[in-house]
Amino acid sequence: MIPQAANRRSLTVHHIRVRGTTVRRPAPTVPSCAKEASMRGIRVALVLVVVVLIAAGSAAAANYAQETLDRYFRIEFQVTAASPRPVISGYIYNMNGGLPADRMRLSIERLDAAGQVIGSSSTWVPGGVPAGSRAYFSTPVEPAASYRVQVLSFDWVDRGSG
Repeated sequence: MIPQAANRRSLTVHHIRVRGTTVRRPAPTVPSCAKEASMRGIRVALVLVVVVLIAAGSAAAANYAQETLDRYFRIEFQVTAASPRPVISGYIYNMNGGLPADRMRLSIERLDAAGQVIGSSSTWVPGGVPAGSRAYFSTPVEPAASYRVQVLSFDWVDRGSG
């Protein structure tokens, strides 16, 4: 009986006839299909993970300090007493003349009389903010002495490429 190699197909013997002489040699070993498929699957999974991580890192929105955001955006808002809750509405101005901002979210902090944050919420700016222009936003809020509205997140959109 021919011994089996671990995780390999059983060995077979090939008979080769060379000028009247028969030479016996074992056939080349081939990894088992199951192990080969398993290793291929692991390699493919690892490659996909690396690709996703690289893509996510390059596509992630950059983090900006509030001072930097203040150079790109200006926010004007007013609070209107409404029933049952007040409404904050206003405009956000995109002072970057080159790129529109899309998928923008605003942070709305509720402040007490001493200026301390007592709560927060967020709202989306519908349709994004065109380059060098403005966009309107409006959202109901909980009552507070005053409010602070800031850009929470956004994506620059290069409409010319693609």
